[in-house]
Amino acid sequence: MREGGRAYRFDEEEEEDEQEGVDEAGKAGKPGDDVAGSAGEDAGGMLSALARIKIDDLRAVHGTTTASPGRINVLHNVLGDQISDEQFQELLERIWHASSDKKLKQDQVEALISWAKEDYFEDEVRAVLAVLSEE
Repeated sequence: MREGGRAYRFDEEEEEDEQEGVDEAGKAGKPGDDVAGSAGEDAGGMLSALARIKIDDLRAVHGTTTASPGRINVLHNVLGDQISDEQFQELLERIWHASSDKKLKQDQVEALISWAKEDYFEDEVRAVLAVLSEE
């Protein structure tokens, strides 16, 4: 048997250790420092960065086969009331320059279905549309 084996750590444990160091450094700041204000700005910048990543990911999705009416119907069922028809149409036009969902490729529809199932889909759509309106 080997003695002194390697100690394995999960990424989460390393992140917690790093976060503790950040928390302690934040506590050591001067009284009256506005930590919350800079955190709000960081959160907005983070949300914008995540939106740009999502836009790049979606724009990278192409396909050769036009989506079937059945899969487009599934997309609409998954979307439900999460976003408005106007938001959906704006996404299609600004990401893939598609004037209609009938012009989407199979891979694009699948990417939208997958995204629409995520927990923060509505918030992410708003962030993506905000970034797209700045372009």
